Amino acid sequence: MTGITLLQQQAARELLRLRKAQDSIVGFREYMASTLSPDFQNEPALHHRVMIRELERLERGDINRLMILAPPGSAKSTYCSIQYPLWRFAKRPHENVLCASNTQDLAEQFNRRRRGMALSPEWMRLAGTRLAEDLQSVGHFGTDNADILILIVFKL
Repeated sequence: MTGITLLQQQAARELLRLRKAQDSIVGFREYMASTLSPDFQNEPALHHRVMIRELERLERGDINRLMILAPPGSAKSTYCSIQYPLWRFAKRPHENVLCASNTQDLAEQFNRRRRGMALSPEWMRLAGTRLAEDLQSVGHFGTDNADILILIVFKL
């Protein structure tokens, strides 16, 4: 009986990394860390894991609504506005994702960060698709099957 070759071992490790990235936001962060994006470099702290747990419940459909209220600097933007939409879009590249913000500048800033990651080979490998050539604007990008749209909600 022959042993597993080095190439087979590497393929198995990569498949396991992809499966973990599909299964959880923590696995997704670990997978995307190789992009060297600041949004994926830090290990989640305890309060981040609480956010992640609830975001994963939202994705599974265990809950229908979620509000995360935390002080400035608690990484709400990183987990809720960057990692979660990208993870969900990679898991379900045929579904639309709508992201909202209270100002156009902030909405576009987040979308640039999301779009930059969606253009990475890592994200494309995980999603099994790539962004459509004609759909890569700051306000609206997507695959041939679905889009990430931004909605600007202005404060009055």
